[in-house]
Amino acid sequence: MTNNRLCDFRLPRWDEMPSIALYLDQVLIIVESAVKAITPENEKIITPMMINNYVKQKVITPTVKKRYSKEHLADLIMITMLKRVLSTAEIVLVLNDLKGGGDTKPAYETFCAAVESCLREEQVELDCPQISLLAVKSLAYKIRFDLASSGLPK
Repeated sequence: MTNNRLCDFRLPRWDEMPSIALYLDQVLIIVESAVKAITPENEKIITPMMINNYVKQKVITPTVKKRYSKEHLADLIMITMLKRVLSTAEIVLVLNDLKGGGDTKPAYETFCAAVESCLREEQVELDCPQISLLAVKSLAYKIRFDLASSGLPK
């Protein structure tokens, strides 16, 4: 069961996410549904206050007319997962490392592939910067630990 859950886990891809601007409540639902299967039951996944703090700390860009873009959604999924093992400053480092001064789409797609490969313990060559890959491996080990210690929902 443990291996099946991790092998079957899949993050939504860029092209599968809504292309329209979203309201906060919609963002919360999408982010929670994306990571719920690998989040311990007692852990709060994401809240409006968390998102507000990420904007204040310049981890994500401010919204336009209180509407969230696909870039916000991808960033929030990555942040929500990485906050289990990294500080906010470290998350910023990883996001900047993944993006390399470029767009969010390739960074997010790379992150998704790296997370899924690490959870499956696949020995594949990933086109992922080293710091980001180390962060993703740490995340995968934390998820495996939580699952082994019954911290994840059945």
